[in-house]
Amino acid sequence: MNLLVFALLTYIAELKGEKSVIFAMEEPEIALPPHAQRRLVDHVVRNMGQAIVTSHSPYVIERFTPEQIVVLDRDSTGSMTSEDITFPAGFKLKRYLANQRQFAEAVLARAVLVVEGATEAALFPIVSDVLDRDRDRR
Repeated sequence: MNLLVFALLTYIAELKGEKSVIFAMEEPEIALPPHAQRRLVDHVVRNMGQAIVTSHSPYVIERFTPEQIVVLDRDSTGSMTSEDITFPAGFKLKRYLANQRQFAEAVLARAVLVVEGATEAALFPIVSDVLDRDRDRR
């Protein structure tokens, strides 16, 4: 259904002149496979005057640059907060581009574990399983 609505909105935008349209869509990824999510976002970014998208999909988020992403959250009082994405000093854009999907998934996570190498990365799921089993025994 989302794709049908998107097609209709795109047609209306073409009639109005795409660059004059502010396109806003909440969770365009619903019921769309990853390749369709990417194509939809690419079309909107390329053809619309301005795009505002809310998403929980790393396939959608990875199509935007960090400068285009704002992370929204609620604080302990329930007030909405926002935060821009910032990289540490000396961080190379090349590293970001090589790991865009992982970055997008990290934006969606409550916490991120950073490890030094493949051995440590392979160890985390094993430790997690052991801790789960230990918790279940208590």
